[in-house]
Amino acid sequence: MADVLQHLEAIEAEVTCSLCANIYSDPVNFAGCSHIFCRDCVINTIEGPGITKSECPTCHQPGWKKDLQTNHKFKSIASAVQKLKQELGTADIASCNPSTGRS
Repeated sequence: MADVLQHLEAIEAEVTCSLCANIYSDPVNFAGCSHIFCRDCVINTIEGPGITKSECPTCHQPGWKKDLQTNHKFKSIASAVQKLKQELGTADIASCNPSTGRS
C-alpha cells in the first residue's frame, strides 16, 4: 500500500497548480505556452485592479483570458487522482476555491 501511495503522490505532483498548490480545478493553459493552471487561479493573476500585464505567470509570455484553453487530459488525470485519494482514504483533498483561486 505504501508503494501505491508514493506513486499516487508522484502523479498528484504533476496535476498540482503552481499558483494555489492544489490539484487542478478546471486546468487551462495559454494558447502559446504549455504551462497549466486552475482557470480561476490564472484569471485572478491576469485580471483585476492594479494588474498591468496579462501574461503566463511562469514564462511571462503575453496571454489573455480569451487565449486560455481547457486542458482536457490534465482535467481527466486530476479527477482520477482525486477519486483515488478518496477511495484510498488518504489525507484531506484540498481543492481550489473558485471565488479566490486559492484553497
